Amino acid sequence: MNGYRTRNRRDKEMVFYGSASGPANRAGRDMAAGQCVPGLKGWFLRFSERYFLGRAVAIRKPPLCSEAGPGEARVDPREVLAGEGPVTVTLTFRVGKGGIRSGGGIKVFPARVVDFGGGARRPVPLLMGGWGGWQTRYPWLPNYVSVNLPSSPGAKVRLERLGYFPIRGLVRYLWWMVARRLGADLPPFDLLYHLMEERKIWLKVVGGELREGDEVRLVIGDRSRGGKGWKVPFRSSALDLAVEVD
Repeated sequence: MNGYRTRNRRDKEMVFYGSASGPANRAGRDMAAGQCVPGLKGWFLRFSERYFLGRAVAIRKPPLCSEAGPGEARVDPREVLAGEGPVTVTLTFRVGKGGIRSGGGIKVFPARVVDFGGGARRPVPLLMGGWGGWQTRYPWLPNYVSVNLPSSPGAKVRLERLGYFPIRGLVRYLWWMVARRLGADLPPFDLLYHLMEERKIWLKVVGGELREGDEVRLVIGDRSRGGKGWKVPFRSSALDLAVEVD
């Protein structure tokens, strides 16, 4: 299950879960594309099919969802002045019922929550649109994002490295295109969605656990290590910050 939380400029919150299926079941499927081709090409096709079937959920859009999920988030400040120069924004997420165990985590990304009617919604990842693109590699450069756990010293977390350009997503797509042209039976690949996935800030729990009530604090535009803050657009623009909970 993937949980999403957004907070807009009017201090409204929306939390919801979307069902997520596991890796596609290969039983009963005709996977002859990689099984009947000998040699290196056959190995490449079989490996590609296993890899992309295992990532079938990760390379396509999630289903619509409407159910409320645990946890809450707040953003400080909720508004900044357009064109005033780089700023520092803090997003604090309070872990909800059930906590987050080792191997789980949260993903934070800029989004716009789209209402499809009937209570069905989906947070759609956005290009920054004048806002600075986040990164976690270089603390002395603009738009650096850091994390700390003010209330859960027993947990160990890792902030996945995120650069300015989604190289891994492009490499996967090129691999998918080559394998498909050679005859591999692969699931659809939504390139734009996958590139937006690559832009998410991913905080992974690697030891202990985050319990209900623990807080995770992300500092966007952290200046503590020489950073330059988070770039804001010159024109008025609204941006939702979505939190995906695993």
